Parts: sequence; C-alpha cells; structure tokens
Amino acid sequence: MRIMLATILNPEEDTNGIMSHVSDLRRELLISGQKVDVVSVHERKSNWQRAGYAMRRQIYSLWKRYPYSPIYLLILCMIAFRMGVQLRKKHKSYDLINAQDVVTAAIALFVLPKSVPLLLTCHFWSAPWKEFARGGYVRDKRITYYLLKFTFRRVLRNPRLNLVSVSHSNLDLIRDICGEMNKKIPVIYSGQDVLKAPDYVFDGCEKAEKIVVNVGKIDERKNQRFLVAIAAELNTLGKRWKYIVIGPDNNAEAHYIRQKISDFKLDDQFHLLGEQDRTGIFTLLRQADIYFQTSKAESFGIALLEAIANDTLVLAMDYPALNEIMPSSTFTRFSQDMTAREVATRVAALDDNIHLCREMRHQQFLHFSVQFAPELMRERYTTLYKGLVEKSTIPHSLFENKSSFFYKSQVESR
Repeated sequence: MRIMLATILNPEEDTNGIMSHVSDLRRELLISGQKVDVVSVHERKSNWQRAGYAMRRQIYSLWKRYPYSPIYLLILCMIAFRMGVQLRKKHKSYDLINAQDVVTAAIALFVLPKSVPLLLTCHFWSAPWKEFARGGYVRDKRITYYLLKFTFRRVLRNPRLNLVSVSHSNLDLIRDICGEMNKKIPVIYSGQDVLKAPDYVFDGCEKAEKIVVNVGKIDERKNQRFLVAIAAELNTLGKRWKYIVIGPDNNAEAHYIRQKISDFKLDDQFHLLGEQDRTGIFTLLRQADIYFQTSKAESFGIALLEAIANDTLVLAMDYPALNEIMPSSTFTRFSQDMTAREVATRVAALDDNIHLCREMRHQQFLHFSVQFAPELMRERYTTLYKGLVEKSTIPHSLFENKSSFFYKSQVESR
C-alpha cells in the first residue's frame, strides 16, 4: 500500500505527541514494506513554497503583536490553501490519505475526489475549536470561534471521513462533541520501542539527588507551575532534587513559571531547556530517575510511553486516558484536586520505600510491553488501511481487542 500521512504541523521542527506518533507510525509501516510519506505545508523546495512560507511567517509575526482572531483565521486559510495544493498534486500517488489534524481532514474532503479513502487520526484532548480558543488563536465565543465549531463538527460527522481514536477516553470525547454518529471508530494505541531495557538486579543504593523530567510546551494545560510548587514542598521534606523542563518556553506562562522558581528560591534546581529534538529528549529521559507529568488533560500521553520505554518511573496527575497507560496505583497517580503539599508528601513516602519504587517501575514496564508494543500498532494500522483501501470499510476485527476490555474493567473498578 501507499500511505500519505498529512499534517499542518512541521515534521522538521515540532516535537509534540502528534509528531512523535507520526514518526513512530511511519517507521513501523516502512518496516512492514509499505510506502509511507509525511506531507505537510512546511515544504520549501520551490520558490513559490518559500515565498508562501515567508508570507505566512510575516502575518504570524503580525498576529503575535496584535492577537486578533481574523488575523489568525487568515493564517489558517493560507495553511489550508497550501495543504489543498499539496493534496491535489500528490494524492494520485497514494492509496489512502491519513490526516493527523482536523484542518487537513477538512481540506481533503473539499479538494479530493470521493474515490480517495480518507482517515483522520483524532489527537484531541478537547473539542478542536476549543483547543484553538484555549491556545489563544481565536477568541472564545466570537464569530471566528463559532465558524471553526461549525466547520469542524461538519467535518467529523461527514460520512466520507473515517475516524480512528488514540485512546478510549478520546473516543468518548469524539462521541460527546459530535453527538450521534453512524460511525464505527476503532481505538489504536501508539506503539513505542523499548529504548532502555530494565535491569532488575540492583546494587541496593539510591541517588540522594534525583533528576525529575517534565516534557511538554509550557502552558496552563500542561500545568508545569504545579511542579514548581511540588518541588518547593519536597525541599521542606528533605528531597532537594533537580528538575528539567523540556518544551517551548517563549510565552507568558513560561515567564510566570520562571518568576515562581525565583520566588521559591529554586533557581539552582530548575533547568528550562526549551524545545529539544526527540534524540535529546530520549537522552534526558534515559538519565532521569522520575518523569513527572502535571498535565490537566491529554488525548493520550505519548511522553509517558517514552519515559517508561527509557526505564524511568512515571508519576502523573490523573486524567481520563491515564487509566489506559498506567496500571491503577495510588502511589504513582495523583488526583487533580490534591494540593502540592499532599502530592509532595506521597512522592516523598514513595521515594523512601526503595522496594516499592522499583516495583512500581516494574509494573509500569510490564503493562507497557504488552499494551504498547510497536508491532501491535503496526499490525492494527495495516489492517485498518487494508480494509479501507480494499473494501472501503473498517475491519470488524479492530473492534475485538483486549485493550477495550482492559479499559472497561479499569473504569468499572474505580
């Protein structure tokens, strides 16, 4: 098969969960002998492409100075036009188009003939139009907001567009934001290679100063400010560790966090490294003792898989999809309602129990190795693509998977 993975993100620069998924999926499909290309609006091979990219950057700079919704809508229209040109030009070389965002899916529906199989991988952590509003790209409850809402809902409900969800909680969200749909939507988890095999022969000692890593764009949803508060509380409990925060940090939230670090006198403990490439992230995860995810909401949480794959203990604030990634444990998962003092007290107690700490890491890895093997992702996506290309339908076998039973049993036990 010939598969196009299409996105408005920049494959060369963006290192978020969506692009991590795209990179892993492309690698696995290539291993299985498929032809796979990643197509984006950021190619700059021709003079026209370079000119269009430069114009978008100029308007984007204008929007950064004057953040009005109509200006960003103009940028979005330019992105959509460029994606439309890409899809019209290249679609005949592929058997199926797998969009990675709803904007790309909307353009594909508009410019491509009905004979082209279309699939959207839903990476939503909220309704897409709400994500644009919460990201500050459009103003909430304004004309632009309602225009995006109307467009995106029509796209998701379009019978030509097939959907695949990245988690069961994400599937619940899709059904909630779209209402009743006569669509069967499979869940296919991202797969992750083991990057550092665990060694359960220990020397009996633990480092006094641990390294704690957090990965993600610094913003309110990712909630890194809470990590600063936890660090301050851990210091009072004798746990003076180092904290490495990885992700874009050129915004107001990052400025606020730097001020909080200074207020708590944590300057020598916190290191905000900005955006890193994936190799750099993996290197830091491999050296870390703890990966701490403070996010309030995620469609899935690929960074958690990457941490576990690097044999790093994961601690996380609870959110729906977390139930599918980590075994239920009161030792490593914390309610969003807990205070920084309460979280710090539990983290300190876990750190004091070396054997429990190792057991939690072991349990996380066991679940990871069964649920998120890359060959499982490859097999399920290949089955999905083959069904859409050959029979224009999603194979029934994709709705008979153990992960759904695991998720239901975990939810029922809560």
